[in-house]
Amino acid sequence: LDAAVSLQLFLDIMKEGTDKPLSTLQTLTAKAKQYSLLEDKMAEKFIALMQSKGLREVQGEEVALILWRMGLLQYSQSFIELGIDGSLLVVADQILLHDLGMSRRDACCFLYHRDLMAQPRYIDRIDENSECDDCVICWHNSSEKTEDLLEEF
Repeated sequence: LDAAVSLQLFLDIMKEGTDKPLSTLQTLTAKAKQYSLLEDKMAEKFIALMQSKGLREVQGEEVALILWRMGLLQYSQSFIELGIDGSLLVVADQILLHDLGMSRRDACCFLYHRDLMAQPRYIDRIDENSECDDCVICWHNSSEKTEDLLEEF
């Protein structure tokens, strides 16, 4: 979900529940479970989409699902309104993405994920239930651990 929405939800709950910390924690836990289920459903839809179509073939609301997976859901409404489909997604460059309103960082993120999604076995490598036990990058998921990784090499 959008980080701004999540942050606002957290702030709203904290305003309402500061005098009842246990109740607030329970509410946050319930919301986290709800978001987790939503993420699982979105991941299932994404995998099904990528198994049935190539990136070039996505249309309409499917573009939003692609952008969700890339972490760029904030652009989905404008992409849909502009009629951007898979045939444009596969040829878009940084200049076009900038013209569509993306920041340089978001355009680079888009291009990175698009190139990954174009790989023949991309979907085979996605395992949403995996804990990434054998992935060095996944082990280093905090700034401290990343510093340790960089010092190692």
